[in-house]
Amino acid sequence: MSGSASFVDKGVRLKYIPYDSGNWDFVDLPSEWEESIRIKFNSKLELPYDLLGNFGFIFPAFDNHRDAYFCSEIMAECINLEKPELFTPGTLKYTLQLVMEKYNGTRN
Repeated sequence: MSGSASFVDKGVRLKYIPYDSGNWDFVDLPSEWEESIRIKFNSKLELPYDLLGNFGFIFPAFDNHRDAYFCSEIMAECINLEKPELFTPGTLKYTLQLVMEKYNGTRN
């Protein structure tokens, strides 16, 4: 099961997605984070997709809606990153890779 926000599915949802590893990038997060992420995500289920917020990357005048989310924003929010509305899929991946490098470095 995958959690994200989708324009096609009209918002925050859980959905089975058959991932093709050639088309997706994955960042493994610590298993001890899973419960808090899942609880936060489940509290946001069925909130609408933030189409205007998604345009905020191109046109900063578009306001972010706190009661709606786009794909990378919902993930950043559930991981407790500051200003989740500023994350694109690419910047979220890069940030999580840096976080995991630091996390793994402190565990050794």
